[in-house]
Amino acid sequence: MQIIIGYTSVAVAFLLQPVMRYLCERFSGTPRLLIADFFILFGLFGTINVWRGIWNLLNIYFLPGKDLSNYNRNRKRERKINIHIYDLFTCHNQT
Repeated sequence: MQIIIGYTSVAVAFLLQPVMRYLCERFSGTPRLLIADFFILFGLFGTINVWRGIWNLLNIYFLPGKDLSNYNRNRKRERKINIHIYDLFTCHNQT
């Protein structure tokens, strides 16, 4: 299910690119920053769901019986680290 949600989100984000370009050209300052950041986070949401969907398919069909509990224990910590790294690299969007 995650892979379907992920690919749908990524496709919607791809189709929204011209609209987002128009909105970012029309607005300036804080509204522009919020619009752009929302769009980027939406794309990130789709990308993460695609990745998790592929990972789950790997667990179910290609690595059945393997103990991947280390990944499950560290999932929340990895998400927090990835979000902080993502925030670090998107600092250039500030106007």
